[in-house]
Amino acid sequence: MNILLFAAVDLVAIAVLAIGLYLPRHRRRDLVVSYFGINIGVFAVAAALSGSSVGIGMGLGLFGVLSIIRLRSTELEQHEIAYYFCALAIGLIAGMAPDPLWLPIALIALILLVMFAADGSKVLPRYRHQEIRPGPGLGRRRGAARLSVLGPSRCLDPPVHGAAGGSGQ
Repeated sequence: MNILLFAAVDLVAIAVLAIGLYLPRHRRRDLVVSYFGINIGVFAVAAALSGSSVGIGMGLGLFGVLSIIRLRSTELEQHEIAYYFCALAIGLIAGMAPDPLWLPIALIALILLVMFAADGSKVLPRYRHQEIRPGPGLGRRRGAARLSVLGPSRCLDPPVHGAAGGSGQ
């Protein structure tokens, strides 16, 4: 009976994480599907293994293997990796359904609370990260530059990489 309770807790938690927190803030539907898929997959495997004598070592090994496979498949931003690990952790905690009953629910709530606070605009209200790629008319030597806007009137100028010596550009 506890597995049904934890399945419901897992579904609510991943919906809050992916649809309630991630999607309104970052607007990438493809990763919402990925977060749901990896969470439910980890939950199912962890629930199946929790009844066997394999133990927590297998669960942590599964967590590591899935992380390596997913993180090597596409380039992700740091906040996307954080959401990804939270989706994995929620699925693993809910699937293993440890005792006492309140402990996994409290851990999942803690994960959601930390992500709500850490990724909110109140933590870094004036910070924005933007990638700028010059068009074909600017030449290949300059490559991609990153710009961090620190406030309404201050910004950091990125260095130009690959320019030969200081010969006028």
